[in-house]
Amino acid sequence: MLSAISAAEATRIGHGIHAHNEPVIMDDALENEITFEICVSSNVVLGSINAYAEHPFARLLHAGHKITLNTDDPVRLHTNIGSEYQLANYLGLNESELLSVTRPSLRS
Repeated sequence: MLSAISAAEATRIGHGIHAHNEPVIMDDALENEITFEICVSSNVVLGSINAYAEHPFARLLHAGHKITLNTDDPVRLHTNIGSEYQLANYLGLNESELLSVTRPSLRS
């Protein structure tokens, strides 16, 4: 993934949730201000993350990563952006942090 990020000069990564297990990728993403597009319910329902409580969303944000909160196939997954924000709140994000996640989405 690191070579793809470098070669494409990526500024955003969609569906890159497994990058949180790769310190070199995460360091590069932090250094280059790469935004991660996170779909919490999709990650859990489709098995990328085992349970909501294990989702790294809050850890990534608290570590300084740029993150946007998104939906992925809302009809199939029975979700909407409001539900994703409720999940993010459940994962420990407060109102100020939720706003910090919203801002990068609006700038794109």
